[in-house]
Amino acid sequence: MRFFFRYLKGHWKICLGYLLGCGIFWLICCVYRIPAEASGYTAFLVSFVMLLLGGTDCLHSWQRWRILEQLKEREFLTEEMLPEPRSELEEGYQELLGELIRRKQREGAAQQGRLSEMTDYYTMWVHQIKTPIAAMHLLLEQESPQQESPKQGSPHLSGGQEGPVEIPQRSREELLEEELFQIERYVEMVLVYLRSQQMGEDLSLAYHQLDDLVRQAVRKYARLFIRKRISLDFQPTGMRVLTDEKWLVFVLEQLLSNALKYTPAGGRVTIRREDPGSMVLALEDTGIGITPEDLPRIFERGYTGYNGRMDKKSTGIGLYLCRRITGRLSHKLTVRSQVGQGTRVFLDFTLYGGSNE
Repeated sequence: MRFFFRYLKGHWKICLGYLLGCGIFWLICCVYRIPAEASGYTAFLVSFVMLLLGGTDCLHSWQRWRILEQLKEREFLTEEMLPEPRSELEEGYQELLGELIRRKQREGAAQQGRLSEMTDYYTMWVHQIKTPIAAMHLLLEQESPQQESPKQGSPHLSGGQEGPVEIPQRSREELLEEELFQIERYVEMVLVYLRSQQMGEDLSLAYHQLDDLVRQAVRKYARLFIRKRISLDFQPTGMRVLTDEKWLVFVLEQLLSNALKYTPAGGRVTIRREDPGSMVLALEDTGIGITPEDLPRIFERGYTGYNGRMDKKSTGIGLYLCRRITGRLSHKLTVRSQVGQGTRVFLDFTLYGGSNE
């Protein structure tokens, strides 16, 4: 009954037109004195045809309504499940609904892709963070024998050496500090990865002195520069750029981390302006370089390449995040490299503009 009343409500104009037509027909019959038998028979035929057509249309509409009610209970919809349209208006509605279905399917596929990507990253992250934790446990275990006084009658090692080889306390503290720094970097990486999923809600664009941001990143890795005996040549750029301080500093830190990771002791890292008057920051190192076959893929998520496989600690996520972040900031990130000669990374701020100091 609910559908029947809704059907009448949707066709009230037709019902009103029929009643008005009946009234006009009765008025004409009275004016022209048409016999009641003829007028009644005509009214009966017209009413019968109207009821037949209306009933047929109501039945078809009810069947389509039942199909739509059943579709509501389904967990997913496709355009093929929809009933055939009976008018241009219904066809237009179905096209609109079909577009909404396709859009939802695309969003679902994108969400599934993001979920799969996040699961893969967390799995990799857990394995990566186990390495510095295991190294710290090993260093702590090596400390315990030194705290025990040697017992009398304990065997001597050949060559006159006694007991376990002792690692200098300062060296152990430095190694522990390095592993803690590594854990801090991994934790920061996963936080940045999560925030980058909704980066648009966490952007704060303003003009900044690029040299100040570079110094922030350099200070974080100052001890690593000293420990690895790598020299830094920072040539102030005098550039003022429109960017997000937090996100750009992360990018600079990641680029410095890669330079330090793949530059041997005694090497050099240079940070400078690419050309006078340009809005391009160049970061160069004298490291091992990137092979030509790996270079086109270094920004892919999870891709480590030859250097990463040799290093065993590469996550393949750092440069992926850098490209993603710089893209959202409208900065251009490019890399050039030659094996055995080093790598040059360029950050182009031209699109958003900037100025000299």
